[in-house]
Amino acid sequence: MAGAAPRVRYMAGFCCPLGGLAASKPRVLCHKTEVFLSTGRELVYVYDQEGGLLTAAFRFPDQVWHLELLAPRRLLYALCARRGLYCLSLDRSGRSR
Repeated sequence: MAGAAPRVRYMAGFCCPLGGLAASKPRVLCHKTEVFLSTGRELVYVYDQEGGLLTAAFRFPDQVWHLELLAPRRLLYALCARRGLYCLSLDRSGRSR
């Protein structure tokens, strides 16, 4: 297919901690005014760093083993136990409230 955009994006920037992934370990990611918190269970919470308020909660289909944030594209990647890798757009314009 000439001119077709690639459908696969390689995860070269997806960082793996030294020693491998620690299953179900709490993880905190910060970007600008947002704090992303995974407790190692199915939920990932998003807090406003300035006001300390919960702004969103995302439920994944199984335990979240690892989180990565691709800040320039506002994408959150979650590696879930027995379910695989999920990509969540953090763009609010396309989401229902």
